[in-house]
Amino acid sequence: MKKFLFLIILAMATITMACNNQLQIEDINGEDDYSLAVLTEKELLSKKTNKCLEQSVTHRNDNEVDFSCKRFSGVHDLITFNLKSEKEYVFLVDSKILSGNGDFYIIKDGQLIEKIGWTNEEEIKLKISGKISFRIAGESANLKVKVKKIN
Repeated sequence: MKKFLFLIILAMATITMACNNQLQIEDINGEDDYSLAVLTEKELLSKKTNKCLEQSVTHRNDNEVDFSCKRFSGVHDLITFNLKSEKEYVFLVDSKILSGNGDFYIIKDGQLIEKIGWTNEEEIKLKISGKISFRIAGESANLKVKVKKIN
C-alpha cells in the first residue's frame, strides 16, 4: 500500500512539473491589462480543456464552488449545472483577478452565453435549461472565484 501511495505522489509531482514547463502561459500584455492575449476563441469554447494550476484550492458541492489559484493558465470548467426545466435561475458570483490575464464566463453547448468578467458579489439571473458550465480562462492568472446556485 505504501508503494502505491508513493507512486501516486510521484506521478502527481511529475505531472505538475510537466505542466509548469509546457502549459503555463506568460502574461505578455502588461501588469495592468487583464485581458487575454494568447488564448483563442476556439480554445475558450472547446469541449476539451487544458489547464495548468499552481497552488490551487477548490471546494465544491452540487450547488457551489470556491476556487483560488496563485498561477493558472489554460481553460477550466469550475462547475457544471444540469438545469432540468426552463425557468429563471439565480447564481451568486464573486470573482477577482489579482494578476496575469483572465476571463470568466458561462457556456452552453460550446457557445458563450454570458461573459461575467471580474466582479464583486453579483447576482446573475438566467432563464435557461440544459447543461451550463461556469468556465475560467487564464494566462498566468492569480484569481479567486466563487459561484453559488441560489435556486
